[in-house]
Amino acid sequence: MENTPEEKVEALEPTSAANAAEETSAKTEAKPAETPKEEPKKEETKPEVIVKKERGFAHYVGFALLTLLAITFFFMPGISIAYLINKAAEGLQVGTAWIIAASFSFLIWLIFKLKIKGWKRASAFYIGFCGIIFLILMLVSQLGNYPIFVDSTNNSGIINILLP
Repeated sequence: MENTPEEKVEALEPTSAANAAEETSAKTEAKPAETPKEEPKKEETKPEVIVKKERGFAHYVGFALLTLLAITFFFMPGISIAYLINKAAEGLQVGTAWIIAASFSFLIWLIFKLKIKGWKRASAFYIGFCGIIFLILMLVSQLGNYPIFVDSTNNSGIINILLP
C-alpha cells in the first residue's frame, strides 16, 4: 500500500501540540544561536583646548632676522664668487651680482643634492658648507685686515656690491 498525501497528513495530525513544541525547540537548539555583531566601543574623546599664545614684537623681529640669515647663508657661496669676480673685473653692478650669486649658489646646492642622498641631509651639509665659507670670509677679513664685507674706499665690499 502506498501512502497518499492525505494519509500522510492524517498521520501527522494525531501528534500533540507538546510534541510539536519539543520538535521545534530541538530544531532551534541544533542551530547555533547567532550572536549579534558587537560594535567597537568608541573611545571617549575629550575636547581639545588650544591655547594660542600672543607673540610680541621680539618674535617677529627674531623671525625676520633668522629668515635674513637663512637667505644670506644659502647665497653665501655665490656671494663669495660674485665678490671674487668683482675684485677681478672692478665694477660689477647690483643686478648682475645677485644673478651670479643666485645661480652659483643654486648650482652648488644642486651638486650637494645630487651627491648626498636625502633632502634633510643634503640641506644640512650645504648649510654647514655655507657656514664654513662665512667663517673663512670673516677670518680673512679680521686677520688679514681686508675689507671684504664693507669697503668704503672703492665700494667693492660684499654689502656694497649687493645693496644699491
